[in-house]
Amino acid sequence: MSVSLAPELYYLSNFRTALAWVAERYADLLADEERAFLDTFNTLPWPSQALLVRMISARAVIFV
Repeated sequence: MSVSLAPELYYLSNFRTALAWVAERYADLLADEERAFLDTFNTLPWPSQALLVRMISARAVIFV
């Protein structure tokens, strides 16, 4: 599914591009948990995806 994202969501667009690239080229090397992440991530609404990517890339160690 291709969703047109606002320019300020460049980080989500880049992350989704990277995930698609990995899935396309290395799916056979991924662990079950990694494949499950790819499948689950792609089913999330884009605001949820954006939040997760921001949290992953943030420098904070703990989110409360």
